[in-house]
Amino acid sequence: MDCYQWPNPSVTTSFVDNLLDFSELSTKIVLIEKYFEKYFSQKVILLPSGRACISAILKVNNNSRGDVVWAPKWSSHCIWNSISYFATPTINFKDNPDVYLNVHKWGYVHTLNNDYKTEGSIIIEDSVDSLITNSNSLYPNGGHYEIFSLRKTIGSYSGGLLLCK
Repeated sequence: MDCYQWPNPSVTTSFVDNLLDFSELSTKIVLIEKYFEKYFSQKVILLPSGRACISAILKVNNNSRGDVVWAPKWSSHCIWNSISYFATPTINFKDNPDVYLNVHKWGYVHTLNNDYKTEGSIIIEDSVDSLITNSNSLYPNGGHYEIFSLRKTIGSYSGGLLLCK
């Protein structure tokens, strides 16, 4: 009797071959992005999650451990993990943050006091669990980016939307 810890190689091979058909996947990604671009009247990039959106923003802006990213004190672990991978997190405005990650919870907008903003800083509007029904409600703090989690807003298996000004 054969006993395999992993599935039979022939089953695994056909499964992997199906996964590698990127043409169908890329078509679906484009359809999703175009739908939300029309809905928000903004450039939209579909990523695996809201956390991936934060990481992409920090990476594209060349943030490193020497850069300070502010987030609200009671932010979730996924926020702190995403920031810590690329930069240094803080809850203190005295650290003169290079990036402000405003976490809007359950439709409640976190307003960033203009006195705390550092000249030339990047502002990320983290609306991962909020449903925005009007594009005029985007970027409430004058942010450069806004992110949403499809998993949290529509219950999908995964997906994050990154809106770029």
